[in-house]
Amino acid sequence: MEEKQEYTIPGNVNGQFEVLPHVTLRDLLCFVPSLLLDIPIFLMPISMYIKIPIITITLMVSAVLVYVRPVRENIPFWHHARECLRFFNRQRVYYYRKESVYVETVETTRKGRERPKSHSGSGA
Repeated sequence: MEEKQEYTIPGNVNGQFEVLPHVTLRDLLCFVPSLLLDIPIFLMPISMYIKIPIITITLMVSAVLVYVRPVRENIPFWHHARECLRFFNRQRVYYYRKESVYVETVETTRKGRERPKSHSGSGA
């Protein structure tokens, strides 16, 4: 009787389909909004000196979102930016007022001057 062998798949192996190295189909969805904006601009009757920079800028923004990996190789920029926005939105702000420092005078020293002493609240 044949025994089945068990295989361990390492944690760094990604099971998603990649169109280009480290670029999945889901990552390419970042290009859809820029293409929806670029096609009408391309069909407009304006000068090519205006069309080309606008189309280039919008495509470059999408390319940065997909290809730049600021943290690690397997996390695209748009994932990182989305998590940063979520982090800043769930932050709680706690307002506090600093306690005023109480200064009390101590008995005059031998030389006759008063020395201020800050009250730290500790008994020592």
